[in-house]
Amino acid sequence: MIADELHKLANHSKTAAAQVGTLVGEVLRETEAVTEDTRDATAGAEASIRRASETTDAFARVVGEIGKTSAAVAEIGSIAREQAVRAAQVEDAAMRLNAVSVASGEAMHRVVESSDAIARSAGAAREVATAVVASAAFQRSVHANVIASVGHIDAAGRASS
Repeated sequence: MIADELHKLANHSKTAAAQVGTLVGEVLRETEAVTEDTRDATAGAEASIRRASETTDAFARVVGEIGKTSAAVAEIGSIAREQAVRAAQVEDAAMRLNAVSVASGEAMHRVVESSDAIARSAGAAREVATAVVASAAFQRSVHANVIASVGHIDAAGRASS
């Protein structure tokens, strides 16, 4: 009976040892699987960290470019304000030039009117000069006739004396 009990106990121990071996094998397989998953997770985490670092670098470059763009926009604003001032100056100059042009046009109109008056006066002076020339020619003719008449009268008076 003791031997029987020992035999049962040994079989039971053998079965328990086999079960423990099976359980240890399963735990080893699970541990290896967890280790492999941990390695994969570590590789994934390292890749994520690299991507996060690359993303941080990219954001830093974007922030730098935004700074450059902001400076360029500020410069464009300054240039636009300067152009607005220049445009106002050009507009002012154009208005002054327009006023000068209007005054010049009015002066030219007065010059034209004066020229017309001078031309009319010149025409009248030409008519007067023509009349004076005609009068002088008439007076020469009369003078010549008077001298001829006096010469005839003087010659007739000598002939009668």
